[in-house]
Amino acid sequence: MYATAKGAIIEALPPDLADSSDDTLAGHGIYHVRESTLASFDSATQALTMDGAAWGYDESGSLPVITLAWAVRSLTEAELLARARARRPEIVRRLHEIDAASIRPARAVAAALAQGSAPDPADVAKVAALDAEAQALRGQLVPEATALP
Repeated sequence: MYATAKGAIIEALPPDLADSSDDTLAGHGIYHVRESTLASFDSATQALTMDGAAWGYDESGSLPVITLAWAVRSLTEAELLARARARRPEIVRRLHEIDAASIRPARAVAAALAQGSAPDPADVAKVAALDAEAQALRGQLVPEATALP
């Protein structure tokens, strides 16, 4: 990645400069970009944003490089709602998978109880685990009619 002296990011060099040396690029006001170490953040509630550009110098010479700094910001309510809406189809799909996966062990538990015998602990555990996952997923569902603020 490259940038101009004013910090405008250039994803790809112009074709006529693609094979140019650093000196040639610098003559056109284009410099290498170096990104700072990303801060740790909670991607569920926060996002990384570019926090300006600071000049640094390439360790191998005197040509400047742009160093991008990153800042962590909290997601807005609108962004959180948009993310939740985007996940809705994935959650609904997984809930359908859980329903299908729980049929056999639930049927085995019900049959054992109907016969007056103890159900297989593995079947009980499987139904309980699937039910816990489904409850957690249902808690993440956002109603389709919820409007963005």
